[in-house]
Amino acid sequence: MAYPVKNEVLTLQFPVTFNEKEYTTLEFRRPKVRDNLIADKQNQADADKEIALMALLSDVEQGVIHELDMMDYVAGQQIIMGFQKQDSGSSVNTSTKGS
Repeated sequence: MAYPVKNEVLTLQFPVTFNEKEYTTLEFRRPKVRDNLIADKQNQADADKEIALMALLSDVEQGVIHELDMMDYVAGQQIIMGFQKQDSGSSVNTSTKGS
């Protein structure tokens, strides 16, 4: 069963230009485990991993993320962190086997 994917759009307070293209918004998709694996394998420093993940999720080159104003970068971080929080209407089923 396919679940609807809710992307989040970040309107940049300070648009950036990279490779002659202007970016006024970034659209983030929900992260998958493979996104974290790719970011981890390609980068050693935590900051580089975060930039790589942000670029993957917004489908832009890492250079675009490098050019972001810090206020827009933090807003992007908050979007990604929000994806990792559980919705209040959903529940996680966990169980432990008793002996």
